[in-house]
Formats: sequence, structure tokens, C-alpha cells
Amino acid sequence: MIGAMVSFTLMAIAGRSLAGHLDTFEIMMYRSFIGIFIVLFFGYFLKTLGEIDLDKIRLHFVRNLMHFTGQNLWFYAVIFVPLSQMFAFEFSTPVWVAVMAPFLLSEKLTFSRILAASTGFLGILIVARPDFNQLG
Repeated sequence: MIGAMVSFTLMAIAGRSLAGHLDTFEIMMYRSFIGIFIVLFFGYFLKTLGEIDLDKIRLHFVRNLMHFTGQNLWFYAVIFVPLSQMFAFEFSTPVWVAVMAPFLLSEKLTFSRILAASTGFLGILIVARPDFNQLG
């Protein structure tokens, strides 16, 4: 987990430093180009390349298109949003899952889940704007 956070932070720092020289699509092109070789390298040595289900190639394409779009917007945000705020917003994922699960997965929305999501959202607001100057 710590390694993932370190790599995300390094990727954000690298994206921000490259933003003055490259467009976000160019950053994504280089990231994807390097990433495909890393995946092929580990897939070859771990003998897992054959596990890719080619019968669902359209779903792979849609998933990768969504991922590419999200990653491109993430690099775009790296340029314009302070890193502390951006990482605070990234930790909002569990809040969004708790809010959307009753609608998408028919899960039961309980008081404790509402309280947890509200508390988490309040924490994100505090981290994103600790001085409360913009709120009032």
C-alpha cells in the first residue's frame, strides 16, 4: 500500500514537471508505451499472458478507453489542482461507493453508512480547504 502511494505521488510529480513541456495526451502516450512493456515483461515471465480473455475484446476496449480517459483527466488535474487537494479528492472514492451502491447494487442504505459517508466527506473538505475561507 505504501509502495502504491509512493508510485502515485511520483507519477503526479512527474506529470506536473512534464506538463510545461508536453500535452496530457503526450504524457499518456509515453506512460502507456512504457506500461505495455512492463505488463508484457511480467506477463511473459509469470506465464500469465494466456489468461487474457480475447472473447471479450470489446469489453477490454471499453474498459481501457474509460481508463485512458480517466487517467488523462487525472494528469490534466495534476497541472491545475494542488497535489494535496488532488490526493484528498482521490480518497473520496469510498464515499462515492457508499453513496452509489444503493442505486447501482441495490444495497441497503443504513444510518451508519450515511454517517460514515458524511464524516468521510467532511474529512475530505477539511483536508482540501483547512482554512474554511472559501466556504463562507
